[in-house]
Amino acid sequence: MMVIMQEHLNYYMNIMKTLLSSAFESAADQKREKVMLRRTETVVEKMLSNWLAFTLYPFLETVAVRPFYTMYRAITCQIWKGPVDAVTGHAKYSLSEKRLLIKDVDYNIITINVVTLDDPEQTVEVKVIDCDCISQVKDKIMDVLYSNVPFSARPSLDSVDVEWRHGHGGRLVLSDFDVTTVHEGAWQKYNTLLHYNVSDGDRMAIVSSQQEQNGSGVASQAHTLHLFKPTTDDENKKATARRNVTDVYFTRMLMTKGTLENFINNTFSALLQPPGDTVPSGIKYFFDYLESEAARLRIDDPEVVRIWKTNRFVFLLS
Repeated sequence: MMVIMQEHLNYYMNIMKTLLSSAFESAADQKREKVMLRRTETVVEKMLSNWLAFTLYPFLETVAVRPFYTMYRAITCQIWKGPVDAVTGHAKYSLSEKRLLIKDVDYNIITINVVTLDDPEQTVEVKVIDCDCISQVKDKIMDVLYSNVPFSARPSLDSVDVEWRHGHGGRLVLSDFDVTTVHEGAWQKYNTLLHYNVSDGDRMAIVSSQQEQNGSGVASQAHTLHLFKPTTDDENKKATARRNVTDVYFTRMLMTKGTLENFINNTFSALLQPPGDTVPSGIKYFFDYLESEAARLRIDDPEVVRIWKTNRFVFLLS
């Protein structure tokens, strides 16, 4: 809806404000003002998140782009230091307990030499993990090779392959699934660098994708797994309930948050305390609207309005 109505924001805002006003009135009647805007489950809350993201874009592009991008790079580098399950998204160095990898994985960090784009005789070092699937390796390689190229100008991951060059003229295109893929019953396991016996210091290159010609790299109808078999939501809840919050996994998550704390704080400072007090117009307009709604509903507790503002801003950044 936001994409369709971006040329008619006034109409979009009128719809959003009408729905929000109705939601505020309902919450006030039920004495549930403080839980408003805590989630993004309703249609109006999703509309609000999209509207704020849309109106914040010019500000992020001009004023807060550096700390925002620095935070993104810091989070990416930290997560890539450990295993990430390609199916579930669970990571060893996660910022969220829901996405924390709570099983031990044996892995080694290795360095591969990737042929540069400009000179086939020159290589650049890329840090990868031997349990990375080929798509993850490709992502890390592309991130290094195209570090100075905007994301919009980079080739898509599906349009290129990873080619392993070893020995005298030996070349092999690596893919997530091929004829060597391991099957465990109904499950099909992602190929990894360890699966191909790639060693530290091996030579790699990015080449044009051949998957359309040979059909490799695409999973069959079997269930797929990477590090572990995916569990259901009920099984995840049971595993979380059995786990002590003071164990090594939770401690590791706190250490990850501590490592990234300065980057996150700098981003919040750029958004909330920009140079020259240039507060984003979208945030100011919405915060003024929240105060007017509190006055209309005769909510005298300033803590309620503060909670509204905090809830929505946190969800916008999450």
